[in-house]
Amino acid sequence: MNNDKMTNVRNAFAGERGTYPAYYEDGQVKVYDSVAGHFTTCHSLTDNQIARVKRLTMGYTHMVVRKITGIVVSRHTSFEAAVRKARRWERPEEDPVEVRTYSEWYYREMK
Repeated sequence: MNNDKMTNVRNAFAGERGTYPAYYEDGQVKVYDSVAGHFTTCHSLTDNQIARVKRLTMGYTHMVVRKITGIVVSRHTSFEAAVRKARRWERPEEDPVEVRTYSEWYYREMK
């Protein structure tokens, strides 16, 4: 487990309210269970919460985005992987795609 790849999730366990540390590793989301005293995969996270933990802790640096609508098509950990995916998604008759870094995307969204 790498502490800089950790995030917090809310209401991770049924019947309990609170915020818990979580991370994604080996294809699973693990959440800290304060009662058991260790990280566990036995949680009640929704699919959206699991996707959020995975996205925040995987270290994605680039994304393929539709130019006109701004819809994120896919996320990648390297520029090369993003370019390969963009070539597969490119169709001239549709909304074209481009590769952006996360910082560019957040800057444009905040304007």
